Amino acid sequence: MSEDSPDILDVLDLFGENLLNSIHTAMPGRVERYDPATQRADVQPLIRRRIPKSDTDRREWVYEDLPLIPSVRVLHPRGGGAFVHLPIATGDTVLLVFCEIGIGHWEAGDGSISDAGDERRHHLAHAVAIPGMYPASRNIPSVDANASELVIGFESGGARVRMKPNGDVQIDTTGTITLAGAAAAQFMARADRVDAELARIRNVLTGWTPVPNDGGLALKTTATTAFSSAQSTAADQVKGT
Repeated sequence: MSEDSPDILDVLDLFGENLLNSIHTAMPGRVERYDPATQRADVQPLIRRRIPKSDTDRREWVYEDLPLIPSVRVLHPRGGGAFVHLPIATGDTVLLVFCEIGIGHWEAGDGSISDAGDERRHHLAHAVAIPGMYPASRNIPSVDANASELVIGFESGGARVRMKPNGDVQIDTTGTITLAGAAAAQFMARADRVDAELARIRNVLTGWTPVPNDGGLALKTTATTAFSSAQSTAADQVKGT
């Protein structure tokens, strides 16, 4: 064997490298398209694959982009009959996890034990996507990542729900909070405004001096003056039924 020819160890190393290159486990990916009806996305893997430049010189490497993976199942948090559906958008990054064998037959069934159908191992086609994989530069701001609270919200700050260990629930929003869905067309009453109106009525009644034989005219005049300007008791943001 010449000096330029690979020895058996080189051949085995190259075989092992090529084998590992075909085994995929997990890596970040970028959503290129998402269908909320099917909950599937076309995802671009974001880590290039390193491969030997040639079969005879494995000390030189080239890097190649992995292909776009179509129709990847997006795994939203779900269990016990409850779910959270995240508004997946183009450009979101996810964690691609490659199942060890094909899951197509199982997905098409009712969740029972199934044959694989696709017997390839750790293949790109076996990917599922888990939302929430982002680079460190896009960490959730610390003000919205209180270690003692469960926070649900938007990065833009549009609305946030904070569930606290003591049982309190705090909703931060500049929009409208609607209770009972679309049927809630009226704003709820605010306790402080109701109390203020009751106080005005109480002051009118306690401050009124009855006038004999006027048929309540004096009370009417006093009430008309006191309530000349309407005071709404409606809340500014909360609607209900």
